[in-house]
Amino acid sequence: PRNIADSTPGTLDGAVLSVLIHRYECFQAGPFACAENEAVLEHLRAALAAILARAKERAGRGVLGTNTK
Repeated sequence: PRNIADSTPGTLDGAVLSVLIHRYECFQAGPFACAENEAVLEHLRAALAAILARAKERAGRGVLGTNTK
């Protein structure tokens, strides 16, 4: 978790998904557009939405950034 002593810094999963979403949006805006890329985008967006929903729910309970369930 973030902000915990001895935690390992790194990139958050949502940030990685956002980079991938941007990459596939660029593919879709150019000569590499295809149905498969659109399917990838759909699933990446769904994954990001799930991560954000989980974070919002955990923040609402006051346990975001902790090892508490």
